[in-house]
Amino acid sequence: MLVGGSAMAVEVAHGGKGDVLIAPMFMAGGGWTSEIKVINTNTTDSAVAKVVFHAPTNSAELLDFLIFLTPGDVWVGTVSQNADGSVGIVSTDDSAIRVTDAAGCPSATGTVGITANFAAPFTTGYLNVFETRMIRGTVPTPYSKASLVAAYSAACLAGTPITTALTDNVLTGSVKLANPLNGNMLALPMTALANYDNFTYHSVGRYTGFFANAAASNKAMVEDAIWSSDYVVPYNNAAGQYTFATVTFPTKEAFYAPSASGSQYTPFPGTPTVGYTVRDEEERSLTTTGCSVSPCSVDSPGHRFQMS
Repeated sequence: MLVGGSAMAVEVAHGGKGDVLIAPMFMAGGGWTSEIKVINTNTTDSAVAKVVFHAPTNSAELLDFLIFLTPGDVWVGTVSQNADGSVGIVSTDDSAIRVTDAAGCPSATGTVGITANFAAPFTTGYLNVFETRMIRGTVPTPYSKASLVAAYSAACLAGTPITTALTDNVLTGSVKLANPLNGNMLALPMTALANYDNFTYHSVGRYTGFFANAAASNKAMVEDAIWSSDYVVPYNNAAGQYTFATVTFPTKEAFYAPSASGSQYTPFPGTPTVGYTVRDEEERSLTTTGCSVSPCSVDSPGHRFQMS
């Protein structure tokens, strides 16, 4: 019984495929761009997922949209900073289809391509990808994107329940950070969570997080699954040295409370801290930079991550 139960609980998918993906960091500005990829490894059925970008400080949602992945499909988008200082994503991929929200469900038709700026010009942050549900019987082959969008919208409007049988562990993804100004490049695999089992038809323009998402797993279960994870990323300090930084995993979330003007961010007891420590090439710790308590106070000094 214990073995069977643990197999069904949310867990880090060591094979890299799951129903939730978490990218620990994106970077833009100062020459940096971040190429995001999400892949549906299922070659017979389609998957609909929601991509959600979060701020590094209080985890407020910066931008969200749906991606529609036909069998074996790959979605690609690039995050960069614009000349006016704004930050956003551009994707001409036909999996990124801009749909509108209608009665809590996405529209049956949409426009291919996403070109949108974040709600605030953060040059670092993280993103989550929530698989909403699989769409079976995707025939004829090739199955059109228009058919996939229409099928997902119809299922949502009909109130068809999403069950664990419709949340396959088939998504995988990565973030490639590149800076041609200094030649730095880094590929970060997204952490895949298996058996999260979302039960919500995700739409656009609505906050999506672990605490507010109807699923078989809750935020505490997710934190237990990834508690000890961290990442090593390149870091260029002011002296021009090529060093590295260890980044703790971002499990913090904004406390979304419309009754409190929608702008209240309250610390969650027991939430692991989020921050990063910079080391030199001799493994000596230089400093702990930026926010080290999750979530950070919105107006606390030095609350932004400082990556250069």
